[in-house]
Amino acid sequence: HMSDHDTKLIRQARSTRLSFPDDESRQAWLPLLLEACAIVDAGVNEAIRREEAQGRTLACHKGCAACCRSHTTIPVYPIELIGINWYAVEKITGPVREQLKQQLRDHKKGEPCPLLVENACAVHPLRPMACRQFNVFDKVCTEGEDAYYTRRADVLTPIRNYADQAFDVDGGLRDQPLQRLLECQIIDPHLGAVKLFQLRFVAALRRFRN
Repeated sequence: HMSDHDTKLIRQARSTRLSFPDDESRQAWLPLLLEACAIVDAGVNEAIRREEAQGRTLACHKGCAACCRSHTTIPVYPIELIGINWYAVEKITGPVREQLKQQLRDHKKGEPCPLLVENACAVHPLRPMACRQFNVFDKVCTEGEDAYYTRRADVLTPIRNYADQAFDVDGGLRDQPLQRLLECQIIDPHLGAVKLFQLRFVAALRRFRN
């Protein structure tokens, strides 16, 4: 059951989400993905608030990037790959773009995330849901540590209602591109996760890399 408080936060997330009006008018999937990201972020923020109210301290901070180096495979939705491709091609410019292209060309299986530029995510606004929801409390991860396995109690447990609302599993988006894509092509993380960087974005980022 969704509380009035949670319903209000989701409504606020929808109304204040990141927007790219021109791009959204051309890409039917983009506003749906941006809304889903905003709702997931609202859920993460609320979950963090609840933990902090119990005396926990969020260890994650900009510039840490330990999980970006240690998590070499993560589960992703196909729509997220499309969003990352769009953001990298259309929105990243200058030296960051050139460095990102080089890292994508050179990346090998098992290496840190190639989207990590100067210890910051180059595609942060369109980063995958798995990245958005992975937060650790009280102690910064040691190099190479996956806190989910070494100290599960310190890893944030997302609030399920927000994720459900983000993808509208009860049918609100049944006839929309995002829901159809999720129903037809959702990746099961229990099947070994998506080898996101093993794939090297061969298809999704071909135009960007060249």
